[in-house]
Amino acid sequence: MKKKLLLFAVCLLMFIVFDTKVAHAEDENLTAEEMSGAVEVTFGAQGTHAWGDDDTPLVTKIVVPENGMITAQIAKTTHSDFGVLAMKYFLYDSNGKYLNYYKDEEDERLTAIWKCGLPKGTYYIKNDVEHWSTGSPVSNYCISFKKGNYFEKEMNDTKATATPIVTDKVYTGELGNGFSNIESDAYKDTSDVYKVYLKKGWTYRVKTSKLEGTTISKLLTKKMELGELFDLGTGKNIVAPYTGYYYVQFYNYGNDQYEYTFSVRTVAPIGTSLNKLKAGKKTITASWTKRDVDGYYIELSTKKNNFKNAKSVKVSKRKSRYTIKKLKSGKKYYVRIRTYRTISGKKYYSKWSKVKSITVK
Repeated sequence: MKKKLLLFAVCLLMFIVFDTKVAHAEDENLTAEEMSGAVEVTFGAQGTHAWGDDDTPLVTKIVVPENGMITAQIAKTTHSDFGVLAMKYFLYDSNGKYLNYYKDEEDERLTAIWKCGLPKGTYYIKNDVEHWSTGSPVSNYCISFKKGNYFEKEMNDTKATATPIVTDKVYTGELGNGFSNIESDAYKDTSDVYKVYLKKGWTYRVKTSKLEGTTISKLLTKKMELGELFDLGTGKNIVAPYTGYYYVQFYNYGNDQYEYTFSVRTVAPIGTSLNKLKAGKKTITASWTKRDVDGYYIELSTKKNNFKNAKSVKVSKRKSRYTIKKLKSGKKYYVRIRTYRTISGKKYYSKWSKVKSITVK
């Protein structure tokens, strides 16, 4: 009975967390009138908006010149009875189609701040207040932009819209859409998805930082569905089971927006093995299975389990055999090999192969 109740609870949680989109009043597209009346914004410039008696929303038009992140700020307004009012941000594409939503209702923050990583393009942002203002206040606002290829690109909450990333680079993302009164989880920025190309047999680690609250990070294969209970694992070394795309998903059960960073680090390239050792006159010729790496290191020792003072030879990636010369005749040598790859000036090494032995002629 307890097992059945636990299974029911898990299924219920998954249904709630990954519910499909349900339409609500705040996901409407911009009207032609709103688009034509939008204020074109210069990044970093200060602007003002008078709300008036009818609390007319502020609609701005921004042109993102290249991949990067915008930071939108606007002063909150007040009501004589309700105090500081929540401020809402709505993001739309160049055709006025609804993309994203954020609401700041933290009373302690008198300026609402919203960050969003975006690809190059034209967008509209609409600001509106919760309830209505009193006294026809004027709000100062500013939208700034920071260029860069290592930011999240919204909306990336599915595999199809996942932000493409590369290994060994640190990426910055934002999670959370604000607090209450959003009818569906699908409209909250609770999930960010990234896709990364990994190589079979290579070792990687997903490294995360600044994760807040109950945020969960997962490394998924192409066959795993978003929201699955199990994954390959983050924060630990994993060996890629195939060559192709994998997905990193972040899910935050909290609401308020915050910033996080992460990277998919190469721990080690795929290793290789010695196929054959051939003894010659004061020489040993080693052959191995060629790999897609930057090169190889071969070590020779006169002791089976001690390579501390071993002879080390660096070999080009183009080779699959190499002859080591000037060895001692009649001496038994123990040989092993490993691969390496250089990324951003740092070398990553595979594990050493199994040791093989041979006696020089």
